[in-house]
Amino acid sequence: MTSEHIGPAVYNYLDDQDDLTALIGNNLSKYRIKKKDLKGSGESAVVINPSGGEPPRGNSMGNPRVNIYIYSDHTRTAGQVTEEDAEDRMWAIFHVIDAHLHWPNREVRELDGLPIIGSFRGVEPQFNEDKNLGMKYLWTAYDMNLVY
Repeated sequence: MTSEHIGPAVYNYLDDQDDLTALIGNNLSKYRIKKKDLKGSGESAVVINPSGGEPPRGNSMGNPRVNIYIYSDHTRTAGQVTEEDAEDRMWAIFHVIDAHLHWPNREVRELDGLPIIGSFRGVEPQFNEDKNLGMKYLWTAYDMNLVY
């Protein structure tokens, strides 16, 4: 396996995590958000994208970066906002993902059969605006060291 497998490996690994599924249901996707009507739904979603942007210094095919985009709408009942908690929900999802993907101790773990010898949060989480969806998202990235 090579670094081109990192996106699917992270997707499959996170898809198997019950604590994440409890927060986002089946709204995990690769490369782009699959739920185009997220705004107004009261739901949350996560997008995994191993591409895009210039890699940080030191990153290479053996140290790929995986971008994580976390979206959340406010809690709603019958379509009406009952709690303005979208940012809090995004932070809760981030902490679950971070517990699974940030292990800087050089411990070897397998993500869907892909051996990784450390995964580091390479970017502190930050909010951005998705103009296509008309909503905020929380973005972070993990730098992974592959074992060859």
